[in-house]
Amino acid sequence: MENKKLDRIYPRTLAKLTGQVGRLFDVKEKFGDLPKTFFSSFTKPIGLEFEVEGIQPHLDSYRASLQNPVLALWAVEQDGSLRNGGVEFISSPLVGENIDYALHELETVFSILEGKYNRPPKASVRTSIHIHADVSEWGIRDVYLCTALYALFEPLFFSLQPLERILNPYCWEITDILPEQLGVHKEFKYCALNLAPIERQFSIEFRHGAFSTDMRVNRRWIQVVCKFMKFVEENRENLQKIIEDTILYEDYFKLFLRVFGKSSVLFNKDSVLSMMKENAMWTTLVLELL
Repeated sequence: MENKKLDRIYPRTLAKLTGQVGRLFDVKEKFGDLPKTFFSSFTKPIGLEFEVEGIQPHLDSYRASLQNPVLALWAVEQDGSLRNGGVEFISSPLVGENIDYALHELETVFSILEGKYNRPPKASVRTSIHIHADVSEWGIRDVYLCTALYALFEPLFFSLQPLERILNPYCWEITDILPEQLGVHKEFKYCALNLAPIERQFSIEFRHGAFSTDMRVNRRWIQVVCKFMKFVEENRENLQKIIEDTILYEDYFKLFLRVFGKSSVLFNKDSVLSMMKENAMWTTLVLELL
């Protein structure tokens, strides 16, 4: 497969990263230094979408309650797929500490809603967290290799989510489609790894995350995706060999530790081998398309 650059095939409409420094200055001025940061080493941009329910009636009120009514790192939009006062918080493109501050800013909003209005955001089968990862420097081959590697980890990703997300019709497994069907197709937009945003904004979307009111849970899930994408980015040149050797020698646990490092404690390690082998054949068929 010729590694055609994505920007030669799709209109180049990537959300620009201009304003990162300014936005970081704004939130630091607003909140001061954070006691701890978790994302400083992640230099590739991501975008976050938090879908929540139960807060629309107080949308204007909570904005007025903030010291600065303009959110530095988030836009808020109504979403027709949500009920009971549902809205979607959509972040600016984020890198490094901006990710930490974005989550802190959102947590502050949620605290105001709960403390002042007794209206904490609610989770339901419709709410979720979507993570967009920048692939603007990739070619088609990179997308296929990332998808092939992702398939090995997909059962592990789902294992971190509650049952209602695993069985959710708006978040289904990549192996539900045939490898030869892979592509930037809108009809597959509910796949847990959604490639359709490549055409519009040069990102791929991870849809697994169930919304939780516990920001620690949300942060851990975002860290897992960031570590996966960081590994892919740092090993793009050798990724095919890494995947092939992992399957050939059944070195799944070694790869698991390489990708997730300290975050590996979040998973049931006794199930890693069996879970990663589930999609090995599907991954092999994807590699054969290259």
